[in-house]
Amino acid sequence: NLNELNNSIFSQQIEFQKQQFTTNSKLLKATINSKQKTNIFLILLAGAICTIFVLIFIGKNRRQKKNTLISLQKESLEEKRRIILEKEVKIKQEKITSLALNLNLKKETEKAFLEKIKEIKRKKSVDIETVLKELQFSVNNLLHIDEKNIPSHYESEQENQYFLKKLSEQHPELNKQELNFCTYFRINLNSKEIASICNITYGTVRVYKTRIKIKMGLNTSENLNEYLFSL
Repeated sequence: NLNELNNSIFSQQIEFQKQQFTTNSKLLKATINSKQKTNIFLILLAGAICTIFVLIFIGKNRRQKKNTLISLQKESLEEKRRIILEKEVKIKQEKITSLALNLNLKKETEKAFLEKIKEIKRKKSVDIETVLKELQFSVNNLLHIDEKNIPSHYESEQENQYFLKKLSEQHPELNKQELNFCTYFRINLNSKEIASICNITYGTVRVYKTRIKIKMGLNTSENLNEYLFSL
């Protein structure tokens, strides 16, 4: 009986050990599966993070390249625009110089014409035919100068009208006389030249210039001619 009891107890212990072993095996497998799943999740997460960083890096590089390309294109356009503006300014300066020379020549011719008339008045006996030839030559010169100046005059007149329109829109407080003075200041005529054209004193021109700057809100240090030319 004792042997049978011992065998029964031993059998129960073995069965218990088997059940415990089975339970531990299942727990071990579950733990291993859980760790495997965790590792797979971590690997996938790390891969996703790396992919995101790679995409961000690629996107950043693309944006930098795009911005660099846009910046280069802008610089190229600005350079082309600057070259075009410089050419336009140079052409206009040449036209203004040519016009000024022609006007000066016309002025000298007109003076000579008037001097010849005065000389005829002073002299009692003159060779009419010679005088008429000289006067005819002077008149032809004047007509020739006017013909040369017609295109430049027409173009300058159009540009001047556009300038006056824009100036009056930006500074409606300026009156007609002040607008006319602005056209002289814009082409860099000095006060003496403007005074000679308008038949006024040098001081009056300076008073007009100061008044115009005040109405435009410019400082005393700012150049009125440059500001008008920028328009």
